[in-house]
Amino acid sequence: MATTVSPLAAARETVGLTQENLAFALEVSVSTLSRWENGVVKPLPPKRPKLAKLLKVSLPELELLLRAARAPYATGRSVNAGSNLRQPRSAPQSSSRTSAVAPANDEGATVGISSASAEFGETPSLTAKPPRRTDWTEVDQVKRERRDLRLNSAADLDCVVEVAKQKGPGTQAVEADPTSNSSRLGPDLEEVLSHLREQWHLLVKTDNLLGPRYALAGVLSQLDAIGELLESAWPEDRGDIVRVGAQYAESASWLYEDMCDLAAARRWCSQSLEWGLEADDQPMVTWALFRRSQQVAAGKPGQVLSLVQAARRASRGLPAPMRAALAQQEAFGLALDGDEKRAHNKIDEAQNWAATDIHGEARGGHGSFCTPDYLEVQRARCWLTLGDPARAIELFERHVPRLPTVYQRDRGVALGQLAQAYVASGEPEQGAKVAAEALHIGRSGSSLRTVADVKMVAGELKDHAQLAPVSQLLTELAVG
Repeated sequence: MATTVSPLAAARETVGLTQENLAFALEVSVSTLSRWENGVVKPLPPKRPKLAKLLKVSLPELELLLRAARAPYATGRSVNAGSNLRQPRSAPQSSSRTSAVAPANDEGATVGISSASAEFGETPSLTAKPPRRTDWTEVDQVKRERRDLRLNSAADLDCVVEVAKQKGPGTQAVEADPTSNSSRLGPDLEEVLSHLREQWHLLVKTDNLLGPRYALAGVLSQLDAIGELLESAWPEDRGDIVRVGAQYAESASWLYEDMCDLAAARRWCSQSLEWGLEADDQPMVTWALFRRSQQVAAGKPGQVLSLVQAARRASRGLPAPMRAALAQQEAFGLALDGDEKRAHNKIDEAQNWAATDIHGEARGGHGSFCTPDYLEVQRARCWLTLGDPARAIELFERHVPRLPTVYQRDRGVALGQLAQAYVASGEPEQGAKVAAEALHIGRSGSSLRTVADVKMVAGELKDHAQLAPVSQLLTELAVG
């Protein structure tokens, strides 16, 4: 049977946008956009002006498109085949679960939709019952029915969330045994959180190895799932969920920063800070402040140093890798301020807490990227900032090749800085060659920060366009 394209999807296709392009521009996941297009949920009002602008329609026209997308739900018909809505298997007749999509006139049914919290840009397009406490006895029944279900993808999270929302009327919530060591969240949700934590490590490795292009979609998808879990969570259980959410929000902040979208980076950093405070996760609060210090313009050393010092105060007894990361960031702030001696003292201090992660999965926690060679690369960056490119070149050449293979993005950033050092020391040909290598790494993983560094180098090399390596670099930039 042919699948009908929704009016909203048709409008997107008319302006030549893919789901991935539009979702990225709106800072939502592709699955969220798909739910909009299929009428499962509607975007929140703050998202609509930008959506209308991207689709080249007026706000009233957009409202008509959204109503048309919702039509299958309003008439009680099933959603077309393009919907990303997860529908659980049919339950035994004794089950109290309702269908995934309820007719609009069925007052006793709940609406089985994937609703996300406000920060994820959507709101239910049908009137849903007020959220009830999760009946984990019901979830256990589903778990028994699905012994073969493994939580291997973000989509599997929808199954648990949908069951939690589809309780029958009058079902009593089951209180946890206060003497039990198990979480009040229930066994399946504990498994979901464990899955999310494991996926975070894998996404960190994806970013290190392949760059933000390949990691961001996964991070946003998991943030959608976290938003859904928060909707049905008990107040006393939110802390466990937002603790994981803070990790993902900080990762989204970093990925957007690496893609030179500082506005989105700062928004997600603020979300990470908020969730870290709600969960009373002081190390996460510290890391969010560290991330914010990286987003400050290079011309503001005072603010960089102030934020790093605030991060230090936010938590005592930090793990060694985090201490190393804070120390090297403080060193950069001091270099920006022209304080050579204290900057290098801070790098020496960071070396005392250097990490040994060669797998790029942050198993040792935040700051695991601060290996001894990474820290010496940061010392080279300080020399470059302090106006001594010769010393910077010596350190870059010695330590960049020693960076663990998985840290490809960091290698690209370092090569871009080495190219700057070569140009500053009067070696344009070598600078162009290294910049070309950095450009390849930056483009392959969408590290726009690396590409921006290369463009800056190219700007300094325009007077040397007659040199073959420089000419080739300028051509590659023009083609890209």
